[in-house]
Parts: sequence; structure tokens; C-alpha cells
Amino acid sequence: MSASYKLPEFVIAKLYGNNLVSIGSEPAKKAEIPVENVVKTDGPTFSYLGDNEQKITIISASENHAYLDEKNLEFLTKVLSACNLSLRDVAIINLSRTSFSGLEILKKTNASKAIVFIPQPNVLGLDGNVSLYHKISIDHVDCIFANELEVIEADKKLKIDLWNTLKTFF
Repeated sequence: MSASYKLPEFVIAKLYGNNLVSIGSEPAKKAEIPVENVVKTDGPTFSYLGDNEQKITIISASENHAYLDEKNLEFLTKVLSACNLSLRDVAIINLSRTSFSGLEILKKTNASKAIVFIPQPNVLGLDGNVSLYHKISIDHVDCIFANELEVIEADKKLKIDLWNTLKTFF
């Protein structure tokens, strides 16, 4: 079985800007390209989007996409930018596309912080309820549970809740 991945249109636009050929002495700006990384383990491997330079793990679930759909990736990129972060700083993992548990993913990505865009605490092995948009610590990793990205993007109050949490989180 072969996997085929398509870069979102906004990523392609950032790669090429307004011109395919640069004429002049000014060097072209290096575009931020989301990088897919594969984590090799003794058993199965998993992949994530980003460079994970700041050890910030972002977990979502999307049955129909490798990581996130284009609209959600664009929204997440804006959120990260508002926090002075980029795709280079994070590892985006689609929980629907891996056999690893959320806790295993945090360990394998050496996460220092995690944002879980799945509002069920059992994703990280917790029983009961947790408050969304509040920092909690799980195995020495600061975590925030939030609604799914498409739910947040469509709701102004949830955007404010996320922003207020992220201001103190980073």
C-alpha cells in the first residue's frame, strides 16, 4: 500500500511566492515548509508533521487526512504564529493514523508541552473529565486539552479561550 500526500495550496504558495524565478540581487526568502518526520522505534514507526525543535507535541484526530486538512493546518499555523512559534517548533500527530497511544507519542516525541485538539482525556490515559483550556501535567509534560480545530475556528468564544490559555502556556 502506498501513501500519497498532497501539500496544501497555501504551503505551495509560500514556497513560490509571487514569482517562480527571482531576478535581482536580493536573495529569496526561505519559505517555511512543513516537514514530515518519521520516528523509528523497535516496533512500528510513526510520522509527524513539523521539526519538533521546541518539543511541543500537537495531537489531533482526522480520519481522512495524513495530519490535518488544509483549512485546519492553516488555522493552526496562524495560532502558532501568534505564539511566536512555527511548524519548525512542533510535532503534529494524527492519532487516527497511528497505533501508538497518546502517552506513547508524548514519550517518543520527547514532549515538554502538548496541545491535544481532542476533548477526551482518555486520549492521554486519564479517567474522568478534565477542564478544557486549562494546563495540567501528565508524566512531566504540560498539557492542554481543547476542542477540535474546526470547532474552535468556527466559535469566537473558543478562540478567545484558546488564546487566553496559550498566552500563559508559552
